[in-house]
Amino acid sequence: LQDYYTKNKNRYISTEQRHAHHILVAVNAKVDSAAALKKAQDIEAKLKAGGDFEALAKQYSDDAGSAAQGGDLGLAERDSLETVDKAFADAVFGMKAGDISAPVRTKGGWDIIRLDNIVPAKGKTFEEARADVLEQLKHDRAADKFGDVQEQLEQKIDQSGQSMETLAKEFGLTLGDIPVYLKGAGGGDLGTSKDLQNLVFGDAVLGEQKIGGPVLVGDDRLVLVKDLSHALPTAKPLATV
Repeated sequence: LQDYYTKNKNRYISTEQRHAHHILVAVNAKVDSAAALKKAQDIEAKLKAGGDFEALAKQYSDDAGSAAQGGDLGLAERDSLETVDKAFADAVFGMKAGDISAPVRTKGGWDIIRLDNIVPAKGKTFEEARADVLEQLKHDRAADKFGDVQEQLEQKIDQSGQSMETLAKEFGLTLGDIPVYLKGAGGGDLGTSKDLQNLVFGDAVLGEQKIGGPVLVGDDRLVLVKDLSHALPTAKPLATV
């Protein structure tokens, strides 16, 4: 774990976070952009005259989620803010701690923003990152083993005389039977994977009666298939339709 952490330290750096308050003057069906901007500028003038930001946010902000807390948005990373509003994120991450912005046009309307604090990015110690390192190392080792099994299966299937039963026993696979597997719809535990359908209804499996696969289903299963019986498309009886 220590060795993995040392070689991959860049993975374990916390992202810069910023703590901001804001006052939103919404633009909507009842208030156009010009009217909202005028109101935001009036609030900005009150702030410059010494008005209390939190009190003005409680009185004027149209953001129901933060107005009651004086416009407090808490700590946020740039990515999380950009997901909501890129213009807002650009404004917050372009300010210095203590700055109060002029009205900024955002998706919701006009925002006045106060940047309270900047928590810079910093590297996690080994002990802080240990659980994440362990999880990543397990995942990497499992992925390597998964790839090895896939490669070994491909080599075995090319050898004559291999059966599903012997392969299942050698590689610890689970044998299953899908009574009805339909073209275009799939079936059973195997679902509707397009790659699997192409394999099941391909020449090697249906025409040459070979074991097909392995094919990846989802991100954690390898599947082998063998045709036990199949039927060509036929018209349904009149009574059925």
